[in-house]
Amino acid sequence: MSPSFIILSRIFLMTKKGAVYRHFWKTLKKKKVSTYALRKNYNISPSILSRMKHNGYITLRTIEDFCRILDCKVEDIVEYLPDKQQNETEKPQP
Repeated sequence: MSPSFIILSRIFLMTKKGAVYRHFWKTLKKKKVSTYALRKNYNISPSILSRMKHNGYITLRTIEDFCRILDCKVEDIVEYLPDKQQNETEKPQP
């Protein structure tokens, strides 16, 4: 991996709003479970893994399945990054 790719990946993660799955990949590594094992042993669709790789949308059912498979909590799978504009509009006006 080139240094510029790593920097761009971090910038994307910092600017991405909504659900991000970076904890999922860390949990997989920690539990020593491969994406191949998820596909073959647990029938996880490659498209789900692709969506997660690109921080796309997945169902709550899928998150529950991952928690069961990996014996972990939701926060070990997904993190929510709030939209800055949304937070500013929700602040009470003086």
